Amino acid sequence: MRNICVKAVHDYWHQIRPEGGLPHRSDFSPADLAKCLPNIFLYERNLPGGDAPPDYVVRLAGTRLVENFGIEVTGGSVFDFVSAEAVEFFRSLYECVLNHPAGLLLYFSLMTAENQESELEFLYLPLLLDKGGDESGLILGVAASTDDHRWLDNMGGRWDTPELISGGWLDLGFGKPDDPFLQNACAAAGADYKDY
Repeated sequence: MRNICVKAVHDYWHQIRPEGGLPHRSDFSPADLAKCLPNIFLYERNLPGGDAPPDYVVRLAGTRLVENFGIEVTGGSVFDFVSAEAVEFFRSLYECVLNHPAGLLLYFSLMTAENQESELEFLYLPLLLDKGGDESGLILGVAASTDDHRWLDNMGGRWDTPELISGGWLDLGFGKPDDPFLQNACAAAGADYKDY
């Protein structure tokens, strides 16, 4: 982990988790991560029922994320803000984060408005829905630049051109998913699959 906020969210998640388990939504207080809050997001899995695939709703989006997307994203589907081609990529990964459970670290490359390449670091960690419950239904995440460039630069509500650089699972005490989806996606993109 290269960005200080990504490391801070990772460390905080481990501080609030019970021994051998996952933290609940009520364990997470945005105020505890005030300095990093502009880069933090919280997604909730929505199971529509029937054969419909799960959707993920943005429950919290830091001000930096909103500013850089150029629109308010809270309350919308995560998949409204990525290209149609990327929906199944992200849905499959989010399902592994919650169902396994595991942490996920992804690195992407984007061009800034100043036509400079910028590298983004994303961390995704599972949270349980309620105190006393055992259903993973929330993803606590953070997105930050690994360099000094301003990233996303008002994308106008969509993120259509990221290039996957690398990705890997974080063992949170439950092993890593043996689903080959991430490895295959990295190979297809010419990206590195890493053990973090």
